[in-house]
Amino acid sequence: MNVLTTHWSDLNRSLVENPDLAALWIRALQSFDQLDGTSKLRFGAHLGRFLRFADSLYLGVLDGTLDKRLWRGYERTLADTDAYPGFQTWWATRKHWHTDEFCALIDRHIQTAKPKIYDGYV
Repeated sequence: MNVLTTHWSDLNRSLVENPDLAALWIRALQSFDQLDGTSKLRFGAHLGRFLRFADSLYLGVLDGTLDKRLWRGYERTLADTDAYPGFQTWWATRKHWHTDEFCALIDRHIQTAKPKIYDGYV
């Protein structure tokens, strides 16, 4: 669990240490389509790392190697991120990169999503 927490922190460190990436994250979640090509690539690469990690964690939960209590916090973060239209636009064309189980989870999140976590950040 310590290794997973470290990896999670490393992912988030990029947003903390890079103000341009943090600003891009907020803009991209609102509208992926309005970004220029370079910004789409940067956002997509960061989101791809985030989701690859989450996909691996989810498989660990399903096979019983990851404690469900730890997963719940990660899943809540995913659900908050999945709620935004920019994420949903990106996801629609890249979901095939992930496991079927993880795709089903994200698609369930999207069905009930209510974007709110970043309200007031823009």
